[in-house]
Amino acid sequence: MHRLGRIVTRDTLIGDTLLEKGKRVFLLLGAALGRLETEIAIAALIEHFSQGNILEPPEYIHNLGLRAMKSLKIRL
Repeated sequence: MHRLGRIVTRDTLIGDTLLEKGKRVFLLLGAALGRLETEIAIAALIEHFSQGNILEPPEYIHNLGLRAMKSLKIRL
């Protein structure tokens, strides 16, 4: 996932949100696709291994630019 920063060059209304000229905005490329791929993969695993258990809560990587699991311990 890449994070791109941009400066708004003119007041712009997107839906109900006003982006004011001069403000910094970010675009996260791939974030929505990554969430969808993860949701599909986990659903497929749950369907295939219906007796699986999560052994402990997931551990996340702490990074402002990326939210990702470091580990997810399960028993299949």
